[in-house]
Amino acid sequence: MANTTVSLLRYCKTASGWRRMRVSTIRKGRGWNEEIKGSQSIIEKGEYQLRWFTGSKPKFKGVGDDLSAAVIARDHQASILELEKAAKAAGRSLVPDAGAKSQIALAKAKDEFIKRKETTVRRGGVPLCKKTIDAYEFIIGEFLMVTKRVYADQILDQDLLDYFTFLRERGLEERTVSNYYQSLSTFLRYCKVDSRAMLKKEDGSEDLRPDYDDPEPEPYTREEVEKFLAACDREQDYLFFSFLLNTGARELEATHCEFSDINWGAGYVHFKNKTITLSGGERIVFRTKTGKSRRVPVEPGFLEKLKAWHKKSAGRRFLFPQDNGADKPRTHYIDVCKRVARDAGLTCGTCITCLSKKRCERWFLHKWRATYATWSLQGGIDIKTVSKRLGHTKIEMTAKYLGEDRTEGALLKLSHVFGASGSTPLANGAGA
Repeated sequence: MANTTVSLLRYCKTASGWRRMRVSTIRKGRGWNEEIKGSQSIIEKGEYQLRWFTGSKPKFKGVGDDLSAAVIARDHQASILELEKAAKAAGRSLVPDAGAKSQIALAKAKDEFIKRKETTVRRGGVPLCKKTIDAYEFIIGEFLMVTKRVYADQILDQDLLDYFTFLRERGLEERTVSNYYQSLSTFLRYCKVDSRAMLKKEDGSEDLRPDYDDPEPEPYTREEVEKFLAACDREQDYLFFSFLLNTGARELEATHCEFSDINWGAGYVHFKNKTITLSGGERIVFRTKTGKSRRVPVEPGFLEKLKAWHKKSAGRRFLFPQDNGADKPRTHYIDVCKRVARDAGLTCGTCITCLSKKRCERWFLHKWRATYATWSLQGGIDIKTVSKRLGHTKIEMTAKYLGEDRTEGALLKLSHVFGASGSTPLANGAGA
């Protein structure tokens, strides 16, 4: 029987020269870890290579120095050997693809695509943020890992559907699956793959792309906010979520906010594009989502709390720095949000993530921004002002927060507007 095993090796320099060394791979988080087998100390690492056997004769093929791409190439080569074995058993032979050299290699295209994104400059001369680029890299890498495709012209509609199923089985909500697809489709267009055309239904009426109903924004109630903030056991966490509530800031706008961005005299915070040079010389380039700056007034009582925090944070530049005292913005506040909501007894207890991970899907960072918008509009601030403070490019984006007001205050307003007219009988006696 033909041997269809393909081994992954790495060409490494040792004290006795360059040697091919066996590599085992371990899936970890967003990528792969490698463990190089061998007793000799490694001086330098070279390219990855594949090894398989034709009879007793070994064959080798270099597959570059990217571990994820090498894993994909290994699995692809193994599938080719399986096909050759099946063809031989059927008395046939595989015909090599004469056009293979002109095909778009996905692993190489991924590297080129990410490099292009790293050099992309948006409005105002600000490049894409690292978080966006990392998301592209993760999503593309995960898609290639799931589908095991090597060339762009091998991708089928079923590959996309299998990937969507993989994401749903991982517990992602439909909105997140849709967002992943949007990022993936950008890469596929770069590879000259029309994913939208692939996913059209047979009758051509619609496509099979992930879709979701965008629900009416649901703000937190005042009772929920009070219980949540009371459950914050660290002052920095209390101030962070209070900052989101009082300014309508997006997560990265809040985490990258410096004390110098606050005008203490005029009482506002300035969200803007900027390049931050850290104490160690590292540079962080930050841009707002729209590329435009905006000034948001801060409620006087909360401004005093920020002043007191400023005094306690002498020598620090960020409002919300890392816990280890590093001169960098803190990240992963979503984990804090989920934990505090759980500690405060505010989880719903019925959603999938509540049951599986004790992380309620009702509690997320962007909902604080929705709460700011809704409370502002219900409090009588005109929609144009709220839109400007949120940094929306279209007033229609703000209008979605004009949801139905079901509070007791709304009932009082209803009585004030219509109470008198409702108590007056009609001239013909009807309604008396």
